[in-house]
Amino acid sequence: MLRPVNLWFALLGLGSSKLRSALTTLGVIIGVAAVIVIVSLGDGLRRSTQQQMEAFSHGIVEIRPAYRMMPFMVESPGAVRAVEVEVVGGKMSGDRIVQQPALAMEDVAALRQLATSASAVIGQVEAYGQVFYRGQQVPMGQIVGVPPEYLQVYRMEIRYGRFFTAEEEANAAPVVVLEEGLVTQVWGEGANPVGEVLRIFVNGVTQNFEIIGVLGSPGGMMGYTQRAMVTPLRTAQLRLSQGGSGGVGLITARVDARDTASRRFAVAQINTILRARHGLTEGTPEDYYIYDTLQFSEESQRIVQVITLVLSLIAGISLVVGSIGLMNIMLVSVSERTYEIGLRRALG
Repeated sequence: MLRPVNLWFALLGLGSSKLRSALTTLGVIIGVAAVIVIVSLGDGLRRSTQQQMEAFSHGIVEIRPAYRMMPFMVESPGAVRAVEVEVVGGKMSGDRIVQQPALAMEDVAALRQLATSASAVIGQVEAYGQVFYRGQQVPMGQIVGVPPEYLQVYRMEIRYGRFFTAEEEANAAPVVVLEEGLVTQVWGEGANPVGEVLRIFVNGVTQNFEIIGVLGSPGGMMGYTQRAMVTPLRTAQLRLSQGGSGGVGLITARVDARDTASRRFAVAQINTILRARHGLTEGTPEDYYIYDTLQFSEESQRIVQVITLVLSLIAGISLVVGSIGLMNIMLVSVSERTYEIGLRRALG
C-alpha cells in the first residue's frame, strides 16, 4: 500500500534531480507516443487504401478475350516461313489477321442466368476514334459502348443530365455521356456541357454525337482521372466500326462479396460457365481471361501491413531503449541512496 509519506519522499527525489527526471519522462513519453502514432497511421493508411482501391476498381470482375499465338505465313527471299503473331482472338484470312472477339452477348446472357454470385453482368465494346469539339481535338482516353445497366454495375451517379435509355440503346442513338475528368479537362471545373455536340471521326467517317449527361467522379486513387466517353452498346457496335457483330470486348460482372473466399468462388463459377459455353474440354486453355479487380487491393493491403509492422517494430525498439534508460536511472537513484535507505529502515 502506498503511504502518503512514501509519495512525498518520491516527489522530493524527483525534485532533487529535475533534469534527469525530465529526460527520463521525455524518453518514455516519446517511445509510447511513437508506438501509438505509427499504429494509428498504419490503420488509417490501410483504410484509406482500401477505400481508394474500392472506388477505383468498383469491385467488379472483368472477362476479356485471351491473348494467343497464331501462325502467320510471310514470304522472304528464297523461302516462305511461318512466324507467330500475338493477337486478341481472331482468325487467319489470306495474309491478314481478322479480329474476331472471343466473347459474345450469348456469354453475357449465360452469366446473367447462371452466375448466382454476380449481382449484375454487362457486355462492353471498347472503341477508339478522333473526337472534335468546335474544331479542336479532344484529348481523351477511349470510347466505351455499354448497356443502360452500366450505372448499376459500376455504382456510378449522373452529375448533370441523364443516362441513355434502353430505347436509345436499341436504336443505336448517337448520344454520349462523358466522365467528369474529361469534362473538367475540356470545359473546366464544374462545367455542364449537356446539349453540346461532339464530332467523332472513325475510319474516314465523321458523325455527330450529342452529349446528354456527365458521370460523377467515383473518387478512386489520388491523381487518377477518368477521361472516357460512354455511348450505347449498339451505337458502338453499329456506328464505331464494329460491323454490327454480337461480339463484345469486355464483360464485367459485379460481385458484392468482399471476402477472398467468396470472390474466388465467384471467379471459379464464372470460369465454369464460360468454359461450358465455349465447349472447352479438360486441359484446353481458355480463350479468355478473368481478372478480379480487388486482387490488386489485397496486394496493396499486404504491402501496407508489412510497412506498418516494420514501423511498429522500429517504434517498439525505441520504446525498449527508453525503458532500459528508465531502469538505468532508477538503478542509479537507488544506488546513490543505499545508505539513506538503510538508515531509514534501521530507524523504522
